[in-house]
Amino acid sequence: MDYTCKVCSKKFTQLRNLTRHEKTTHGEEKFVCEHCDESFKRKDAVKRHERHHQSADTHTCTNCRKSFYRRDKLVEHQILRQGNPLKRRPDENDSGEPDNHVEEDNPCSSTTAFEDFLKKIELKPRKDQKQDISHFLRGKTDSILNHLSKELVKQRGIKWFISIKVRFIKPKRDGEDVATEPHFRSHCMRTVSQHEIESQLTEAKQKTIQSLVLFQKEGSGWILDEILHLDLSIAQYSPVKGSSYIPLPSKLKTKKAIINVKNSDNKCFMWFILAALHPVKLNAERLHHY
Repeated sequence: MDYTCKVCSKKFTQLRNLTRHEKTTHGEEKFVCEHCDESFKRKDAVKRHERHHQSADTHTCTNCRKSFYRRDKLVEHQILRQGNPLKRRPDENDSGEPDNHVEEDNPCSSTTAFEDFLKKIELKPRKDQKQDISHFLRGKTDSILNHLSKELVKQRGIKWFISIKVRFIKPKRDGEDVATEPHFRSHCMRTVSQHEIESQLTEAKQKTIQSLVLFQKEGSGWILDEILHLDLSIAQYSPVKGSSYIPLPSKLKTKKAIINVKNSDNKCFMWFILAALHPVKLNAERLHHY
């Protein structure tokens, strides 16, 4: 049974949903914030809003200065931004030699979209990595692996690639240098298992280095001036795969307009085609007919 709104004719399957819709959308009752006089149609909405005015309980991120009225939201923000990188001894670089100028990645240097289903993380080089792309990529390997591992656990499947922005200069006879800032990116990788990440990252780094070397060879005199940053772009990946028999929802089953063959393998599409080519009047869902 459907319940229809008398104002906008919108339909609902449950009466409580219709009642809530009428109060929040068409109702005249308003709840007003005591601090700024902003009005809301629901009491829980104004309560959530009023928490933002409680400045004494505000929690601020020490890296990007963004404020949160709940501490757990601040912790969630910091975890999402920093990716829980592997700990490195402060007195060693990637070659195992003493390093007194290690620069940590900014934990908030990332952007997200579509509720974190798309993410771009920016990694900047240290001073000793700005002129050597191989050294730069080796230095960022642990950080990239941790970001990818964390997103894979969260999304269960990811598509990703790396892109490096660099500055090239070309000396001219008149004494003025010409500069350009191209991007060099890897192929887009699809990852569904933790065991794939390291080999895929190695392939991505090789492709990026090859693209940069090829640019220098064919670019007629371009000289690498500085590596600006690396972007790690990650998106959720949900591969389409076959499945076995799944019972129909009761609402569709009662219509008796769909043949749902009870197969035990992953060839649902094949059985669907056979059922269409060879129609059966009685017990059409049984596999032995096809």
